[in-house]
Amino acid sequence: MNYEIHPKISRQITTIKLYEPNQPYIYFATVTFQHYISEDDAKRFASILIRRFNKKLFGRNYDRSEPVRGIAVMEKASIIRDDKKRDRGNFHFHFLIKTHPSLIGEPQDLLQRVESAFRSAALGLNLNETQRLVSKLGTDVKLIRDEHIYEYVTKEAWHPAWKQHERLFFLDSAGLV
Repeated sequence: MNYEIHPKISRQITTIKLYEPNQPYIYFATVTFQHYISEDDAKRFASILIRRFNKKLFGRNYDRSEPVRGIAVMEKASIIRDDKKRDRGNFHFHFLIKTHPSLIGEPQDLLQRVESAFRSAALGLNLNETQRLVSKLGTDVKLIRDEHIYEYVTKEAWHPAWKQHERLFFLDSAGLV
């Protein structure tokens, strides 16, 4: 496929790759919030998700100095729409997740464990007492096959409303930073 990448997207890809040098991203995960929430709430819930994901994957007493590392990119479906009357987009996050020293084995063999921990952490997020924030089909985890994933997670970066400090986050024991 021959096409030109928008310069702003190229800058985001460079930023993502700078965080990768000694340890590549292995897993690509997505979570979609099924209810409308504010941008601040979306970030807060994504941070909670990552903290819970660490606990589900490594156990309640995991070493917080060794959490899952990677990046998260926040998207909102309506960022590229011209619909000024009504904002219909729900937030979702794409995560590029690195391997971890305690995950011993082939990434393909560990995929089910990672996927199960991610889904379990996401399904535990509740908007309130009666509404689950993530549906049963609201998560996905896959192995990263090639570098086109960088273009995919930054596909909205060309838009003037896309600001790196509002959309691109790093993962650590606190969640998103």
